[in-house]
Amino acid sequence: MGGGGKRIVSSGDVLRIDISTPPPSLDPQAVASLEDLGLLSSLYPTLTKHGIDTGHPADARRENADIVPYLAESWDVSPDGRKYTFHLRRGIKFPSGAPIDSAAVKWSWDRAFAAGNMEAYFLSGGSQVTSIETPDISTVVVTLASRTPDYLAALTSVGTAILDRSVLEQHGNTVEEQSRWLSSHFAGGGTYILEHYEPGVSLTLKANPAYWGEKPRHETVVINFIPDDATLLLRARNGQADITLGLSKQSVASLKNNADVKIVSIPSATWELVSLPNRLPPFDNVLFREALTLATPQADLVANVALGYGQAYYGPFLPAFAAYNENLSRPRRYDLAKAQQLITESGVQGPVNADLYIREGVNDQQQIAVVLQDIWKGLGINLNIRRLSAAEYQQAVGADEKKWLLIRFDGPSIPTPGWLAAYDILTGPFNQSNYHNPEVDKLVLAAADEQSETKRQEYYDQITRLWAADSPRIVAYAQNYTAVLRKDIAHFVFGQNDLLLNLWGR
Repeated sequence: MGGGGKRIVSSGDVLRIDISTPPPSLDPQAVASLEDLGLLSSLYPTLTKHGIDTGHPADARRENADIVPYLAESWDVSPDGRKYTFHLRRGIKFPSGAPIDSAAVKWSWDRAFAAGNMEAYFLSGGSQVTSIETPDISTVVVTLASRTPDYLAALTSVGTAILDRSVLEQHGNTVEEQSRWLSSHFAGGGTYILEHYEPGVSLTLKANPAYWGEKPRHETVVINFIPDDATLLLRARNGQADITLGLSKQSVASLKNNADVKIVSIPSATWELVSLPNRLPPFDNVLFREALTLATPQADLVANVALGYGQAYYGPFLPAFAAYNENLSRPRRYDLAKAQQLITESGVQGPVNADLYIREGVNDQQQIAVVLQDIWKGLGINLNIRRLSAAEYQQAVGADEKKWLLIRFDGPSIPTPGWLAAYDILTGPFNQSNYHNPEVDKLVLAAADEQSETKRQEYYDQITRLWAADSPRIVAYAQNYTAVLRKDIAHFVFGQNDLLLNLWGR
């Protein structure tokens, strides 16, 4: 990736993509979900990238675990694992003509820390950045407070992207002013530039003429945001979209025998979960939470919502992770009688009324919500399903104090158990259930420092046992990433936190 080769494209060559979820912002330092980070990944450059696993077919290739150069041609790591020296490509520029150099890197990262969003977490790799130095125009030296094994992988996220200061400072002197402008505009230097954006409707991208690497397969990419599943399916069936993302699994399954499309299905480190507000009564009662896990028909959700594009389990680690222990992570048995018994033992007096948030355009969430609403009503739990816009949903996800249930398509941008545990189990704004167990926290930190894989797995197993006993959330299922391609689309690559638009197409 970014190797400097050339690919000939015609100016009229257009790739049309339909996506179910419109982004809340086009500012890479202001979005949080995998869908939104992925959407912006072709617009903004990062220091590192994931390599591509060429062992898979061209229409279903995927990222691999290797980290490869991107803006940084190479790097050195100190023996203690705390200092990273990045050697940048020389002579490359933003479309404006401004240099993409060490000063641009430092300014962009300082801006991200000042904004204080999730992107600051990526930039520190879950640790803490103690200094960023730029001894010359092509060198950036980052010092961390502690060894962070996933740091190079964290820098693949577009949340760590390099922005064009010369453009942003024309539209504001503060981070807030710049973010308001950037929410619907562009100041990047990736494979594509923004040509036109109509919020919630469509996004048109053009190949970046100043891009230093391999040119994209298609000169123009038109992305349509279509939250309605029936419309999304009709366009995929009629060939109006070259690639369709975000279809409900029922709609994907309905296309299995359609000779005009191809279905890509790839096991991924993502899942549909239902967060529970662990600090809010009665969800602060472990017996009540356990009852809800038993009142969730995981097998039915896998069969009737995921349509086989998913796997039932219960635990903190998804089946895609090496830390996953199948014997300790078996799905909860659906048992309404036992659930009612646990609610009685918990002392919780009904009825319980609670808001359940879902995101507009994530069609599987609507189905899961309706199933739970119907079943839990019989237990005296009344769910008020609220469908939120992208911006409202992101605000709910990032709230320090969760006072609602929330269905979330989620997964770590950095698909390692250490990264997942650091943000999803430890106390912090990205812990979706406000879950806290001091003993589990100690084990997470011990696993992060452990060099022995065998001993580290022992820590992960202890974490799994304690987490499961606390029943902090509902797990609907781990899910496959699915995409529907027109039959003439020969090239498609799955990325955990990237939509690799430059590699997609005919």
